[in-house]
Amino acid sequence: MNEAFIKQHLSRIRRSGSLFRLVSSRDVLRMHDGDANVIIVGAGVYGLSTALSFAQRGFTNVCVIEQSAEIPHRLSASGDWTRVVRADYGACAVTTRAALIAIERWRKLRRADGLPLLHETGMLFVNSKPWGDQQMEPLAFATLKACGVPVLRMSEWSSELRTRLSNIVNLSTYVDGYFNPWGGFAEARAYTEYLYKECLRKNVRFMLGTEVREFQFETAKGSSLPHRLLCTNGQVLSANRIVLCMGAYIAKPEILQQLVTYAPALKSMLRLTAHPIMYWDLSTCSADTQRWMQEAPVVCPDMNDTGYYIFPGWRSDSHAGKILLKLGHHGTGYQFKNAADAFSTTTTDEICSAPSSHTSVVNWPSRIASFRSILTEVYPASVSSRMKLHEAKLCCYCDSADEVFCIDDILPGVTLASGDSGHAFKFGPVLGEVIADAVLHLPKDQCDPDLYDFQMLCRLSAMRYQAASHTGKQNSVSMGDAMRSKL
Repeated sequence: MNEAFIKQHLSRIRRSGSLFRLVSSRDVLRMHDGDANVIIVGAGVYGLSTALSFAQRGFTNVCVIEQSAEIPHRLSASGDWTRVVRADYGACAVTTRAALIAIERWRKLRRADGLPLLHETGMLFVNSKPWGDQQMEPLAFATLKACGVPVLRMSEWSSELRTRLSNIVNLSTYVDGYFNPWGGFAEARAYTEYLYKECLRKNVRFMLGTEVREFQFETAKGSSLPHRLLCTNGQVLSANRIVLCMGAYIAKPEILQQLVTYAPALKSMLRLTAHPIMYWDLSTCSADTQRWMQEAPVVCPDMNDTGYYIFPGWRSDSHAGKILLKLGHHGTGYQFKNAADAFSTTTTDEICSAPSSHTSVVNWPSRIASFRSILTEVYPASVSSRMKLHEAKLCCYCDSADEVFCIDDILPGVTLASGDSGHAFKFGPVLGEVIADAVLHLPKDQCDPDLYDFQMLCRLSAMRYQAASHTGKQNSVSMGDAMRSKL
C-alpha cells in the first residue's frame, strides 16, 4: 500500500466509513455496557490483548475460545520463542508511529523474574547496492528520522559502532544501510504467557480445547438477537459481540468459506501462507563469537529484495541451554492444498531424509542451502562455517492482499481482527487497544490519536477490496515493505 493509496483510503474511510460498518447507535451504546457479552475467538496475541483491553475497561463478561488445550498454542505464531520488534515500515508514517508507541510500551514489560521481555538490540539494515528512491530502506530511514528516531546511515556511523558491527557482520559486502537503535526482538512465548496470566487476573473466562465448527451470525437489519457459535464439542455459544482473532487459522478454507458467505469480499482479501524459519546452533563457535552474536542487532540483509532477517544469538533453557541463531524468510510464502499440512510439525531429520506433508510443497534441501548462503554472505567464514542446523519449521501467517491489518466489522456485532501478514506481534502492546477501540466505535477524541489513525488504516474500505480483486493475488506493495517475492 503506497503513500498515495493510503491517503486516499483514509480520506474515504473518514468521509463515508468502511464497507461493512453499518452498526446502529443502539448497538454501539449497548456495547459500552460492562455487562455486555463479548466472545473472542482465538488466544494468540490478537485475542489475548483484546480480551485484556476489554477487561481493563470494566467489561465483566469476556470469554476467550481457544482450540488448543494450552496457551500459547505451540504451532501458532505467538507460540514461537522470539519475534522481531521494529518500527521500520518504509514511507508509511501511520504504521511507523503506531509501532513506535508499541516499542515504548514493550520497554516497560517484564517477565515474572523481572527481566525485560524486549531485547532492544537495535535493527541493522544493510544493502549490497546503493539505495534506490523507492526502496524500503531509504523510505524507512527518512520516515523514522522525521519521527525523531536516532537512526544512523552507514556513512554516519562512529568508529565505535562500526567496530562493534564489524565484529559480527561482513560489512565489506555492503555499501549502504542504516542502524536503528529502537527495536530488536521480544520473547514471544513469555509475552503470550504474560497476557494469559493478566487476563486470568482480570477474570476473563477461557474455554480451552474448544474449536468453532460453524458460525451462525444474525444478518437481519436491526435484529437484537445474539450471534451463535457452534463448537466441535457440541456446545452452542451466543454473544452480543464476537471478535474473530484466529490468526492464520482464519484463512483455513473451512473457516474462510463460512465467513465469505457473510462478507464475500473477504475471498480475495485473506490467505493462509507458510514461511520457513531455521535455528542454527552456535555451540561450536568460539566464546568471543558467541558473546558477539548475543550482543548483535537484528540483521536484515538486502531485505527489500530478499526478505531475510536474522536474530541475535539467544540462549534458551528450552533448548538445553544452547545459543541459537534464528534466521527467517518473509516472502510470498507457501500454500498447501490441505491447509492442515501447513500447521503440522516436521523435524530436521525428516526434512533431510524422509518424506513428510511438507516435502511435496517445500524443497527443504534447497531452502536449507539458500539459508546457509545468506549466513555465508552476512558473517565471516570462520563463523558461518561452524553453524549447525538445529531446527527448521514453517511459521503460518494470515496474509491480507495488501499486507495491511484487517480490523473492522464484517457484520453488526462481528469484528474481524486478522490479516497481519506476520506483523502482529510487533504491535502486541497496542493491538488490543486498537481492536477494542474499533469494536466500540470510539471517536478519535477518546483514543490515542496515532493509534486511531492506525485503526483507520486497518479498516476494510472498498478501495482495498477493489485493489485485491484486481490483482487476484497478494498485491506487490505492502505497508512500506516491498513484497519479498524471491524464494
